[in-house]
Amino acid sequence: MVEPEVLASNDIVSGMKLIGGVTGSGKSSLAFALAEEKVMRPDANYNIATGEHPIEFLMDYIRSPTGSKITQTPIHPPHMTFAKFVRGTTRREMTELIVGECRDSETMDAAINCAITGGILGTTIHADNVGLMMQRAVSLCAREERDNLVSALAQSMRFCLNQRLLPRKGGGRVAIREFLTFDRDLRFKLMRTDPRSWPEFINDVLKTDGQSFARAIDARLEQDLITEEVALMAKRRDD
Repeated sequence: MVEPEVLASNDIVSGMKLIGGVTGSGKSSLAFALAEEKVMRPDANYNIATGEHPIEFLMDYIRSPTGSKITQTPIHPPHMTFAKFVRGTTRREMTELIVGECRDSETMDAAINCAITGGILGTTIHADNVGLMMQRAVSLCAREERDNLVSALAQSMRFCLNQRLLPRKGGGRVAIREFLTFDRDLRFKLMRTDPRSWPEFINDVLKTDGQSFARAIDARLEQDLITEEVALMAKRRDD
């Protein structure tokens, strides 16, 4: 069950989309499910390239009705790095790039440099909520270029989502998602905010302009997908 705002993030025309969560939260599954939704559309043609270390999901089973495709490249330094991947794909007129995970300064630098060239860049990042995702993104920017990269990050952000999994009534798990769309005004405010204050700033904006985890938990409870006990424990996590 994916929220309309999350599906709408598939229609951004440029900039960066971050999907985050802790290990095992299903962030990569969501990222590639969204990519599959895009290439299976019957009214458009997309050419998505991914750079992954390692490749998590083989997408060669996809048979798009319009010839859209997802081309996956394994990253094996030193012969193939994330920086080389991004440089190579910018010459191939791809409609979107996916960097498997931003885990260090090399991958964050590659992601930002793709996003600021006018392309669409999707990637995942390990962090526990949207505010901390932005903080971690800043921390991954190379120190010697941090000011320029942080400014570029603020300008290129379009959508940020964090996912957690809760026990579902009757068995299995159900996703709850915190997310925020970065429109032009929000990006401008972000640029004018000290990056050290980004988590607090983002958490305040989420209360009015996005979906917080608290709101997502209430929605799953109303849908009768989780118990009141699970909802209470999930809300206490962020107290």
